[in-house]
Amino acid sequence: MSCKNWFEQLQAASFKDVPFEVDGSLDTTQGWDAVVREYPFQDIPTIQPMGETTHEFRVSAYVVGKNYAKKRDALAKALRGEGLLSHPTLGYMRVWVNGPFSFREAIIDEGNVARFDITFIKAEERRYPQIGLNLKFKILDDIKSAIDTANAWLGAALSFTGAGFIKNTALGQIADIVTAAEELAGTIHSGKDSFNKIKQFIRNLGSRAEALFDNPSALADHVEDVFRLPQTIDSARARAGFDSLQTLFNYALNAPQSPFNTPSRMAERANSESLARFIKIMAMLKACHLLQEFEFTSYREALDIRKLIHKQFKSLLLDTAKDYELHNSLQTVHADILANITESSQSYGRVSTYTPTDVQPVIYISYRLYGSTDYADEIYYNNPAIKHPLLPPAGKPLMVISHV
Repeated sequence: MSCKNWFEQLQAASFKDVPFEVDGSLDTTQGWDAVVREYPFQDIPTIQPMGETTHEFRVSAYVVGKNYAKKRDALAKALRGEGLLSHPTLGYMRVWVNGPFSFREAIIDEGNVARFDITFIKAEERRYPQIGLNLKFKILDDIKSAIDTANAWLGAALSFTGAGFIKNTALGQIADIVTAAEELAGTIHSGKDSFNKIKQFIRNLGSRAEALFDNPSALADHVEDVFRLPQTIDSARARAGFDSLQTLFNYALNAPQSPFNTPSRMAERANSESLARFIKIMAMLKACHLLQEFEFTSYREALDIRKLIHKQFKSLLLDTAKDYELHNSLQTVHADILANITESSQSYGRVSTYTPTDVQPVIYISYRLYGSTDYADEIYYNNPAIKHPLLPPAGKPLMVISHV
């Protein structure tokens, strides 16, 4: 049998899809751990198995070629944490890089080669909590991005060139927006400084609107400012603000009706539609922001709010279907907010009903529904119709919570 030289034994390998070469050597450590306990007057020790030891293996890897330096840097960058290892004799496995690795170069003796000494540990599925993405912060970032996109869209959509009535109509509509913003400010903003700041934004829009007609982008920024939220807000005001913003979900502006389709009248109607759509978008995005500041009281409330949010976003996405960037930014917030509501409501019990066919004590109902009497008090206190825990009314639906 012929013996292959070292070059013929070289195999291709990779870690995290970064390729490298290995020679024919592989040094592994594996087996089983055991604790040996020796006692007086006991000739044979007590052995307590502790499970399989850490499966560790040391790999001699290298990169070679004219662009070896680029390959070396790519491999060095990949050699941290967890990843998928492809090895010519071990096959594919998920591993961790264990401890520091070293590499060396011998430019004179070997040329364009960098050799690595790497220690891997065979990994397994993590059994403990892992760090994950905080969806709340992602939603807030997405909302900010959507607001910026909406501001740019409104600035491009507004046009005040043409007949004088275009500006006059817009002034009246901005006055309506200012009124709506003032009603909302008292609900959301607490504290003198915060309230005075938003009032100043509102006054600026009311007094400077006509001067801003020559700069629609600045006008869009001022309209968004009047719906600005405080930096900190307690859960009670966040909930109240969310309820108030719902009144703007179907916001509409009163535009003068004209039988003529002159360019000026068409611009007037387009401005009205754009301003109204912008207010609905702002109301939706600000509501999604406030939604991150309070907790649901029940699974039913979470489900109702999810349906409301989904319905409103569907309407907005249809309205903005032709505006690619705005549509995509709203779609991103839509997907994230629904996922967040679903995730945050998992811990709440599902509300359903149970109708006893005859008089059944709450302790019996609890055992029948849950196999335990622990929920008898919950059933009693959640149903005012039960006047006595031994005498729930027969034939009347009772509200019960599903505990899974």
